[in-house]
Formats: sequence, C-alpha cells, structure tokens
Amino acid sequence: MEGVQSKTATSPANSLSNSLRSQWRAGSARWQLAQVAYATIIFAAQFAAVGLHQADTGGLMELQVSTSMTVEALLRRVREAVGCGEKGRLLFRMRPLDANATLETSGIHKDPKALHFLLNRKHRPPEVVERAKREAAELSAAMAVAAAEAAARPRRQRQSPRPASSSSVQSDPPQLS
Repeated sequence: MEGVQSKTATSPANSLSNSLRSQWRAGSARWQLAQVAYATIIFAAQFAAVGLHQADTGGLMELQVSTSMTVEALLRRVREAVGCGEKGRLLFRMRPLDANATLETSGIHKDPKALHFLLNRKHRPPEVVERAKREAAELSAAMAVAAAEAAARPRRQRQSPRPASSSSVQSDPPQLS
C-alpha cells in the first residue's frame, strides 16, 4: 500500500434536504455540518527484548480510525488487533505518546507508518516465534557457507616493501669551482 489513504465521511445530517436545512437555520441558531475525518493507520508490532537482541517484527496491520479518537482509545484497538491483553505501548517516531491527545493533535494521521506497537518478546505470538527461528536458521546457514568459502580461498601473501627509487635518493649538490 503506497502512501497514506485518507477518507472523509460526513455525518448523517449531510443527507438532509435543503428544506430541512433552512428550517434548522431559522431563527438565530447557526447550524453547520460537522465532518468527521477518518484515516487508515498502518502499524508494525515489534517484539523487543532487553539487551542486545534484535527485535522481531510482526506483520503490518491496518486500522480504520477517526482522527478525533484519543491515543488511549487507539492503544486499546491496537491491543485488540494484536491480541496481547493489556500489554504493550505505542510509539510514534520512536517516542511515547500522550494518552489524552487526539490523533490529529499528535500528528499520527500525517505520518501513519511512523507508528509502532512495542511489546515484550515473551508476549509474541507463535507465528512470529517460528518466523524468527526460520530467519535465524537461514542466517546461520549463510554464515557457515561464507566461512567455508573463506577457508577455501588461499591466504593473501604480504607484499615486500618496494625498493627506494633513484629519484627519492638525495645526492649532494654539485660543486662549483
């Protein structure tokens, strides 16, 4: 999926006929159509461990959300989508988010691919564990092949230093008599 997909939907009041709208406007009351913007949020679940281990990444997931939704509500929806209970946290551009802010004020709708869900490695799903084991096996096999190729190559010989050239040898200046 390329770029950010943003869809705009309107409230049911948009389908009112013009006569009903004019009745709404009657008197001193001002009536305006409220528009609710929706955005498609794409996030990756990352399963990290404390230490030097690389994080495992789950697949990309998509959620259709309102930009007026709070970060806390989005966190609940993301946790439901991942299926991790009450564990994990959201990071936007690798920084924690304010739970009371809306998605619009946090800027998530502008760059939805910068959203990550970080979860401890011990809570990762079995399919992510299997994929990590397969990738580790492929990596160790590739490292073994590279080590075997390196052992089969002849060792490089050190080159002896070059002899000094005649132009680099300084001679005494000529004597004038």
